[in-house]
Amino acid sequence: MSNQIPVGLPDSCYSIGPRTGAPVQIYRGDSTLYGVHVRESVDALNARHGVDRRTEAAMMGGATKGWESPYADPAHYDDEGCYTGPREGDIDG
Repeated sequence: MSNQIPVGLPDSCYSIGPRTGAPVQIYRGDSTLYGVHVRESVDALNARHGVDRRTEAAMMGGATKGWESPYADPAHYDDEGCYTGPREGDIDG
């Protein structure tokens, strides 16, 4: 597997923290989810930066499962941000 972050991911995006349910900002290549105080919705913030749900999900996948994993690839998500790629047991064989 390549040690590169998938092409096409933005420098950052906004999402909802999986444990807290609060808005977070994710920076490409960083595994920390940064809490943010916002008045706008995550979707509105991402739309302003050209980030769709597929890309948002890939950014969350990279931050939580590794930037070299298939979870960091937007091609492995549908338009709603649901993962459609290989499962963890299928990745290495």
